Amino acid sequence: MGDTEIKLNQNNIHELIEEALALYHAGNFEDARLIYEKILQENPNNYDVLHLLGVVYSSLKNYQQALILITKAISINCNHASFHSNLGNVFRNLGRNSEAIRSYDQAITLDPKYAPAYSNRGVVLQAEGRYPEALKSFTNSISLDPKNPDTFNNFGNALRDLGKFHEAVAMYDYGINLNPNLPELFTGRGSALADLKCIPMAVASYERAIYLMPSFPEAHMNKAHALLVNGQFEEGFELYEWRWRTPEFSGVARSFLEPLWLGVQPLSGKTILLQAEQGIGDTLQFCRYVRAVSDLGAHVILEAPSKLVKLLKSLDGSYEVVSPGGALTKFDYFCPLMSLPLALKTNLYNIPLSKGYLKADQKKVSQIQEELRLKNPHSKKLCGISWLSKAAKTGLFRSIHLKDLISILDMDDLMYVNLQYGEVDQEISQVAKDLGVTVVNLDFVNKYDDIDGLAAIIEACDMVISIDNTIVHLAGALGKDTHLLLPYVPDWRWMLNRKDSPWYQSLRLYRQPAVFDWGGALENLKRDLYNG
Repeated sequence: MGDTEIKLNQNNIHELIEEALALYHAGNFEDARLIYEKILQENPNNYDVLHLLGVVYSSLKNYQQALILITKAISINCNHASFHSNLGNVFRNLGRNSEAIRSYDQAITLDPKYAPAYSNRGVVLQAEGRYPEALKSFTNSISLDPKNPDTFNNFGNALRDLGKFHEAVAMYDYGINLNPNLPELFTGRGSALADLKCIPMAVASYERAIYLMPSFPEAHMNKAHALLVNGQFEEGFELYEWRWRTPEFSGVARSFLEPLWLGVQPLSGKTILLQAEQGIGDTLQFCRYVRAVSDLGAHVILEAPSKLVKLLKSLDGSYEVVSPGGALTKFDYFCPLMSLPLALKTNLYNIPLSKGYLKADQKKVSQIQEELRLKNPHSKKLCGISWLSKAAKTGLFRSIHLKDLISILDMDDLMYVNLQYGEVDQEISQVAKDLGVTVVNLDFVNKYDDIDGLAAIIEACDMVISIDNTIVHLAGALGKDTHLLLPYVPDWRWMLNRKDSPWYQSLRLYRQPAVFDWGGALENLKRDLYNG
């Protein structure tokens, strides 16, 4: 729709606004924008249109322009609750959560019965980890407007974050009864069912979401996770390519003139760039594929974080390791590391190098062994331990208090060696004070940045006990005897019900029998350690 098609006079502004609203609700944001902007050319202080145009720009993800427009609307007329609530939505999308909450509070002050403000406020409070307040906001919203399926979706998401999976499913079901055509509800329901380990039902829910919105990346990605955790690697890794379309990966994807390699083109005599794309643990897990790619006749350039470069040079195969930001050698193809299982047709039975594939610096290992020998006069078995995860969504579920870990194990024949990165000195001191147990902390090794030093400590230990974090991948890649403590809802790579891992033969898995119940997992570990 061009500007010349819009005939504007004072008598038809209302009709034009109604037309623009219809276009907006049909998803035709651009044509709605043209109408609103034409109205504002003639009447620049029309606060309703300023607000509505701001909402359009927010839907187009131009949040700065949305902020300008809605703020101007409020400066002209500050008494509309919807203006403040939608301003809060803009602040939320800009990551300015404190300002978002203030805007929602202002909307509620103006109209205590404005249900959307409570629901939107709950979403931000959830993001801030203020769950009791978030749940109260959602409850208030539902009491005012019990027929809004979006609020039930938001409520379900918060309950999932708290590990209340059955209650989350009930919320999603309420929302679906109100509107069976919202893909977000089926995706959330699928995730809660996956948390409950009802994988076939979860997959069916994701497939319904995909049917309703075939281009919905989160539904495809969540289905991929469900298939992968179920051991269906071929289909799971194919769907995992949808990650590039999700907001989480939008800033990670890199584009090259060279084509993406996913196993189709022959590589003999070619050069391929393999890119680390996610966390340190992911890079450690999937660098195992370097040799398999080089065995296809390719010269491999492995691009990885600088702190991993030296360790990754211990891989077998023909390759070079570079860190991001430097000049790259000319290459013919590229492939992200976590696309290699798809490219190489990985299944449960052909995972390469599961016995270990990285080697620690032996000079550093010898130095640390000598340091530990001096601190271990009774020649106890050296047990490296790690107990915290900083993962944004799952860290709370994965982590355990150091005091709980050591007190439940109650193993006098172990000398504990700290492998945990981050600020943990106070927790280690408290364990020494309360339990009389020393956790040796080799603080001359920066356990976050000095991966080579950390690998040497692991190699110097007899065994490792850890929750799901980078330490497990490093220990597994080194082939170290490792006991992995898993939350009730494990990451997809650890699958379900298994006591072993097809990725790392040296791992033994101990799973929570219920959310936050480390007691059962630790008792099983303790029994195995006693039986030796």
